[in-house]
Amino acid sequence: MAYEYRNMSEIPYGLCHCGCGEPTPLCDRNHAARNYVKGEPMKFKLGHNAGHSNNWRGGRMVDKDGYVLIHQPAHPRAPARHGYVLEHILVAERALGRYLPPGVVVHHVNELTGENIGRNLVICENDVYHHLLHKRSRDLKKSREEHARI
Repeated sequence: MAYEYRNMSEIPYGLCHCGCGEPTPLCDRNHAARNYVKGEPMKFKLGHNAGHSNNWRGGRMVDKDGYVLIHQPAHPRAPARHGYVLEHILVAERALGRYLPPGVVVHHVNELTGENIGRNLVICENDVYHHLLHKRSRDLKKSREEHARI
């Protein structure tokens, strides 16, 4: 039975940090690199931290273009090599109540790729419509006419 914890500090002392809720064995020796102390419970049961390095940050990272990625390897859009999905796609799917069909693009209204709140996202039926939104936004910024509307 898996437990859902918001962060690692909520996991009770002596239970596995993978979230399974099972008790961990006691350390048989000190290990400074892993912060293990002899006689204290370990962080993980054997094999439960597989796939997570010491740099694991809970499955959330930002790529070089500023897009936020969330670790969800079971998601249909998650590449098999790393299992991360763009957060704005997950937010749009949550609002829609189902997975987005292939070819659908999610547009950031204010063009800030890290701001993934519902009112900043538009679900575009295809890439052509998405590029049209960018063109209209550029034209609006350029013209600054009173009759120009979003």
